[in-house]
Amino acid sequence: MAASMPPQWLARALAPWRNFIAVYYFETANRAAGIVPTFDMLMPLRRPAVGGPIMYPLIERTERLTVPEAVIASPQVQAMQQAATEILVCINDVHGVETQEACGDVHNIVLAIEHEQHCTRGEAVQAVCDLMPVCYDRFLRIEATLPDLFKALELSEGERRHAETYVRSLRSYLASSNFWSKDTERYILDALPVEVYGHPTALTDAFASSTRAATAPTPRAQDHPPDPPPTPHPLWDLRS
Repeated sequence: MAASMPPQWLARALAPWRNFIAVYYFETANRAAGIVPTFDMLMPLRRPAVGGPIMYPLIERTERLTVPEAVIASPQVQAMQQAATEILVCINDVHGVETQEACGDVHNIVLAIEHEQHCTRGEAVQAVCDLMPVCYDRFLRIEATLPDLFKALELSEGERRHAETYVRSLRSYLASSNFWSKDTERYILDALPVEVYGHPTALTDAFASSTRAATAPTPRAQDHPPDPPPTPHPLWDLRS
């Protein structure tokens, strides 16, 4: 896979795997201790666990791109990647909440909001769906500034073309993840294998016994723009 790719790319491609594996250690420790994470505790864990950061370098590999390291490391592209990852978290956790609940896994932002805010499942799902257009709007607003970034970095025509292809492919990856999540058997309860995380009441027991989840507003105020949220793009409306 690394053949023909520069050493800098290999270093970037390996780092998300380390974070991905490390997160599962913390998730296992949480389950063993009966900890139900709050939204603020959980989102930093869900970003590496959802797998998006692993896929981003593979966009370059599959598209045969050489994106300048200055572009990838820029605050703009880093912020776009974080927005993209949070979109993936929302997609995964809305579609996967029932299967994770059935397995006794509490690491789902829908479940975190439901437990933390003492709200209904529908209200928790709606809160996550409302985050989607906010993240997507942030992604698009940053994308609109990239021509200025490319000019400031004095990219060659070829470098600019590779960077633009990378961003388009990042958008396509988000769309394909949403479409796949709607059709895959992964999120169908009847298709679940033998339970993974222990007794089927593990989630209920954790909700009942946890006293460690601190009350905090959800979603966080700083994640919302001062203006009203934009109208959800139809691609990200998970309620259909």
